[in-house]
Amino acid sequence: MSKYYQINGLKVRISDHEPNFSMNKFRGENDIELYVKSADNQTLSIEGQLDYICEKKNLNISDFKEIINDWQDGTYDKNHFSKKEEEIEGNHTTPTHHIGRLPNERLVDYLKRIKK
Repeated sequence: MSKYYQINGLKVRISDHEPNFSMNKFRGENDIELYVKSADNQTLSIEGQLDYICEKKNLNISDFKEIINDWQDGTYDKNHFSKKEEEIEGNHTTPTHHIGRLPNERLVDYLKRIKK
């Protein structure tokens, strides 16, 4: 699952996995990619990544205040997205990261199947 922000015309993506490039035609490409966990499964600092990117791209870190407030160090862990669940009618819950990875055309069929 991923969370997206629009900051000064830049599309910023925060996620626990690499992007699904086949979805770029639907969602567009991201200008900045940030990750909650590393390849060796360690929790990463979103603020630290932003600080590094802002320095390299000559951006103002204060423009990313919304992201920094939402992702303060110590307020999330490497499993942040896998713990999220959303209610899908009645008592049935489905992890949202599975829904986020389904192509739009298949989402309706998926929801019909789990509703049964």
